[in-house]
Amino acid sequence: DVNIGNIFHRQDRFAEALKCYRRAHRYFVSVAEKDAEGMAAALHNIAMCLVSLNDFRGALSAHQEARAIAEKHGLHVVVGQADYNIAALYHLRGEHSRAIGMLLATRDACRQTNDGYHVALCNLDLSEIYVQLNLAGPAEEMAQEATAGFQKLGMSYEEGKSLVNLALAMARQNKIEPALKVLGKARRQFIKE
Repeated sequence: DVNIGNIFHRQDRFAEALKCYRRAHRYFVSVAEKDAEGMAAALHNIAMCLVSLNDFRGALSAHQEARAIAEKHGLHVVVGQADYNIAALYHLRGEHSRAIGMLLATRDACRQTNDGYHVALCNLDLSEIYVQLNLAGPAEEMAQEATAGFQKLGMSYEEGKSLVNLALAMARQNKIEPALKVLGKARRQFIKE
């Protein structure tokens, strides 16, 4: 059901994907002590579908439930993932102060569990928020950190997104020539992908 749901989700068939994910969740609930990670993953997928269907309240609830399960079972990386996803929801809804605070806290927690992926994602989202708020200095710093993190992880697409935010932050500080070079590098990353 999770795999079939993933196929539907990638085809933007969110209602069908949601049915599969909910069916998988019901199964994982029946064997929760055996597969808490599966239950949290199903809830994560449910939340992602609900975001696509503009049900932010339902998505938040699913992420919070996944977080509680992960915390109960000592799945620290999954806790970080849930916290990141909750912060991303606040960002999507334009609740920037709340998103920033949660992203900073999540980034620190993910550093402690050596979860470089979610550290880099937090930095990427922070750079995007700071660009939107016209805080070019902090945006540049976060974009540089995100770029370095994704480069270390070998994630070219995400590195490219970080480079775009870096270029935007640089351009807002009138660093036009370096920004154009960074955009060229981002373009090469995207073509490579």
